[in-house]
Amino acid sequence: MIEDGSIVQHNCEYEKVLGYKYNPESDTISISHTSVKENIRSKRDILAQTAKIFDPLSLCAPVTVKAKILLRKLWLLKLSWDQKVPTDIMTIWSNLAGDLSGLRNLSFSRQAVDSDGPLKLYIFCDASPQAYGFVIYGMQNGKSHIIFSKVKVAPMKAKTLPMMELLAVYIAFKALSMLLRTYSNVKIENIIVFVDAQVVLSWLL
Repeated sequence: MIEDGSIVQHNCEYEKVLGYKYNPESDTISISHTSVKENIRSKRDILAQTAKIFDPLSLCAPVTVKAKILLRKLWLLKLSWDQKVPTDIMTIWSNLAGDLSGLRNLSFSRQAVDSDGPLKLYIFCDASPQAYGFVIYGMQNGKSHIIFSKVKVAPMKAKTLPMMELLAVYIAFKALSMLLRTYSNVKIENIIVFVDAQVVLSWLL
């Protein structure tokens, strides 16, 4: 770090910003270093390990959602907090723990949007019987960056797949209103929403 009297001096190349690691030299953010244990025995252990991953922008949702789905499966099995989980669950977690620990190797550009030029927002919504969610990309000056995403596991009470698709669009629109307020100083040229369920498009229209 350059000594200018306004920055705390330390020997670490990263700064902590909103739970992420920020590298001033590359202008990128990444998940804080987290060591996830592979050897677990109970539902409490799995929840404790997954809670170590702090990702408010859901930049790593494709991986972290697997942990949420696994916890949902444990709830359906009606296991107590400290009861030993089945062998197949332990195997799934062992593989997932490696993926969660590897998230610290990913980095994302901090400056996803520039206030000088027009911005196009692309929103992809999708769902499965296990989870539903969306991801928002910003396209500007020929470059695209992930801005925000959100994923939720399916409710315990089963819903039809078209309804899950509609829920994905619903939470995307809720996030969009927040995003428009956040980027009030940016000229947004287009907002394009992608949904692969024709029945949901009919409902929306």
